[in-house]
Amino acid sequence: MLVPVVLFLFDLVSMILVQTANDALAKHAARAAAETPDPNPPASTPAAQIQATNTATQIVNSFPPSRLASNPSLLVCTYTDDRVNGISQVYVRTRLSCTLPIPIPFSSLSAIDFVAEATEPIVAVLPP
Repeated sequence: MLVPVVLFLFDLVSMILVQTANDALAKHAARAAAETPDPNPPASTPAAQIQATNTATQIVNSFPPSRLASNPSLLVCTYTDDRVNGISQVYVRTRLSCTLPIPIPFSSLSAIDFVAEATEPIVAVLPP
C-alpha cells in the first residue's frame, strides 16, 4: 500500500517542478519582451509587437529541455503601450509539457501540459 503512494508522490513532485519552471519561463520571457525598446515611440506599433514577440520566442526557445520538462512553446505575447490610459505592459503565456516519470496505472496519461501567464510593465520606454 505504501509503494503506490510513494510513486504517486514522485509524480506529484515532478509536476510541481515542471510547473515552477514554466512559471519562471513565462516571467523571464515577459520581462525580456518588456525590455525590448519600441522602435517607434510613443504609440504601440506593430513593429514593437513583432520585436517583443521575437524576444519572448528567443527566451522560450533557449529553455533547456530535460526528461521531465519538454516542448516549451510561446502561446501568446501581447505588447500594449497605451500611455494615455496608463497601460504599458507585456502579457506572455507559455506552455511546457511534463513527462511523468512513473506512468499512472490503467491510464493512457503519460504527459501533462502546464500553461503559465506573466505580465510585466514596459520599462524600455523613454520619456517624450
